[in-house]
Amino acid sequence: MSKFKVGDKVVCISSWSNDEVSPSRYRIKGREYVVASVRLGWGGVEQINVLGAPGDCWHESAHYTLTEDKSKFHKHHDLIVAWAKGAKIEWKSKVDGAWHQIDTPTWPPSREYRIKPEPKPDVIAYTRAIMPDKPMSPQEAYERGFTSWASFVRVSQDNIKCVFDGETGKLKAVELLS
Repeated sequence: MSKFKVGDKVVCISSWSNDEVSPSRYRIKGREYVVASVRLGWGGVEQINVLGAPGDCWHESAHYTLTEDKSKFHKHHDLIVAWAKGAKIEWKSKVDGAWHQIDTPTWPPSREYRIKPEPKPDVIAYTRAIMPDKPMSPQEAYERGFTSWASFVRVSQDNIKCVFDGETGKLKAVELLS
């Protein structure tokens, strides 16, 4: 995980050269910058490009530190910000382990919160039911493509539409098609 993200305010903690009298043309020790982009450079070393530095080049992130110490932020800082921007928040019950939506969280550090996930869409499956032309044994039904006495056979002209809940996988609706 990256130490920095785009938009972070950082301060340079080491200049390009040891010459403190003549500051580097790339970065100046003690000067604040804003992270413009982040990438992994050679050997997997994190590099950042900062706004306000003379020249356009990438620097190892080890030469910078955040101007705000995020370790001092509230445990739920990012969720609080998302909630303030309109995200739906859920809390996890310690009794049943289920997630419950909450409109006005109180944000105690002991409670577990999350952004409410987007619901999974329903799954629609089509199939065809046919009536056997004669009574048959379960073995004969299996051999002819039936999974049970009154089941479905996959053929090109479907006449049944089944809707399954995207979250639970349970059957929600069945529609007979003409």
